[in-house]
Amino acid sequence: TAAPPRRPHRESGLFNGVLAVMLLIPVVLAQPWFVRAVPLGVEYQRTVLAAPAPPLLTVTTPVAAVEWLRAHPGGRLWNDMGYGSYLIWAMPEQMVFVDTRVELFPLTQWQDYSIIRAGYALPALFTKYGIDRVLLDRAGQPQLSTALATLPGWRREYQDTWSEVWREE
Repeated sequence: TAAPPRRPHRESGLFNGVLAVMLLIPVVLAQPWFVRAVPLGVEYQRTVLAAPAPPLLTVTTPVAAVEWLRAHPGGRLWNDMGYGSYLIWAMPEQMVFVDTRVELFPLTQWQDYSIIRAGYALPALFTKYGIDRVLLDRAGQPQLSTALATLPGWRREYQDTWSEVWREE
């Protein structure tokens, strides 16, 4: 015998509506216009750039350094990992050394990144990767800045509160 036909449940329409709203809430909360409109407190306001900068950029985002790089293009860049994603977004024509998508880069490159970040073996590793330009985070990489200052043939092209750009002459 055949099973009797199933009747649709009235509750399924309500359930689907609630589910759709729950899925849309995070999308709305992440929209730039929403983020700007929500008062998130004084501490948050101190850490993000004010309009007209895009929302969610912190004061440590290398906006000015990347603008400087755009005005003075060229070179094979080594960059701070945290700066990589912003570079990809703000200056897509500039190749990055690494970014926060750790899985995209081989382990040896991450090991070399850590060695460079600490200011060690710079000539050998820069030659290995063809690096002739560096964008570093001043607070996160003071050893690299110090090492570059003593490295023959390198000069600081740009600096601000958060970033430095170095170039091999």
